[in-house]
Amino acid sequence: MWLVENQILVVTNIDLESEKIYYNGDNEVQAYKRHKEVQHPNKQIVRANVKMCKIREYDFIHSFEVIERLV
Repeated sequence: MWLVENQILVVTNIDLESEKIYYNGDNEVQAYKRHKEVQHPNKQIVRANVKMCKIREYDFIHSFEVIERLV
């Protein structure tokens, strides 16, 4: 596992069992575009420290800690 700091996430239903991540990256413009595309009433853009892990050569988000809410 490794830590990626100051990533921008587009998330729905944050802290709930049905939580989904629609964007993980460092480009705010791309995050805002993805935020507009997502048709969900409970969506947020947050800056977070993200713990990543590799499973069968694919990178997955293990967990994240929100630093600040952008939208």
